[in-house]
Amino acid sequence: GLLEIIRPAWGLEAIGSLESHKGYILDIIQAIKERNFSAVPMGILLIGPPGVGKTVFVEALAHEADLPMIIIKNQRSPWIGVSEANQDFSLELIKAFSPVIVFSDEIEQQYQARGTVFHSDGGVSARMQAQIFQFLSDTSLRGQVLWMAASNRPDLLDQAMIREGRFDDVLPFFPPAPEDRPKILEAILKKQKSEAAVKNTSFEYKLSANAIQKFGWLAHCHHDAEEGLIPCDERDHKPFSEEGKNEVTYTGAEIEARLTLAIRLALKQKSVLNEKFLMES
Repeated sequence: GLLEIIRPAWGLEAIGSLESHKGYILDIIQAIKERNFSAVPMGILLIGPPGVGKTVFVEALAHEADLPMIIIKNQRSPWIGVSEANQDFSLELIKAFSPVIVFSDEIEQQYQARGTVFHSDGGVSARMQAQIFQFLSDTSLRGQVLWMAASNRPDLLDQAMIREGRFDDVLPFFPPAPEDRPKILEAILKKQKSEAAVKNTSFEYKLSANAIQKFGWLAHCHHDAEEGLIPCDERDHKPFSEEGKNEVTYTGAEIEARLTLAIRLALKQKSVLNEKFLMES
């Protein structure tokens, strides 16, 4: 229960837009496959608000590189010495599984900057953080253990953790641009298709390119100083280039949530996902 090992069923096709990030993935994969380990970063830190594709990015990298993806789970125990032993055992397992990609989501919740939080745990947190520091800077693991972490609040992280030599590369993720939203919907549909194939279920939809473009336009809200967020009015349909400064773009996670609702509406009427249900969502 200390580690979760997965092999994602989707690659770059599950990432909508983020073209420069995709190019970065391919460079890393090529270096790993050609065993040019000196060109592989020790770690990669992904920073950005929730729902902008950080986890999908790691999954796509693991799939394209054909490497297992290890997710660090809770290492803590109420018993003296067990937390450190759990983490030490997990790190040894990670070495044994190499080459591998390790992923820590919301890493700032696990390892905060020293001196900013009081831990009444007899020094357990400090010792566990020291273990991680040592592991992340072990250059013998370069190209064998690629540690990737995601953070919504990088300002809470210890500067010693995110320095070069531990997390060599830092990739920013932003809410999608207007023209990216249809691409994200298409990518999510492909991801859903891949998931269904793995689970031996079916996922069908009938959506034209125009329907996807239309949904992309609607996937935003307007911000009003007095009324707050106001849903987009379908009757006020404009090209993406004419979007105003007061518009708040849906993140990838919010787009996927709308799609999930559309699928549920279609199932309720024993129908296939189509434009009608997508617009209703």
